[in-house]
Amino acid sequence: MFTGREQVLEFLSVFQTAFSAGTLSIISSVESGDDASVEGLFDGVHDGPLRSPSGTVEATGKSVSFRWSATYHIDGNTLLSEHLYFDQLDFLTQLGLAGE
Repeated sequence: MFTGREQVLEFLSVFQTAFSAGTLSIISSVESGDDASVEGLFDGVHDGPLRSPSGTVEATGKSVSFRWSATYHIDGNTLLSEHLYFDQLDFLTQLGLAGE
């Protein structure tokens, strides 16, 4: 979970650096009051350093494609939190960083 705009933007910057031409496509979304749930697809080529809790992973040149889901809570125009879900093992496997 990322709380507040700054944490969400920091996480997104990690992906923007590692996948400079990566694209997020929205498949579906549901909104209710100050909450929203979104399902999407991420596609990109790992062409930059990927910062991780285990250290930096240099560019592999490999393509990745994975589905993701996120829930958001806002207050007016202010993002309060994001809960992001995706299959991290699938992601790491596509990068060649985990066994198949």
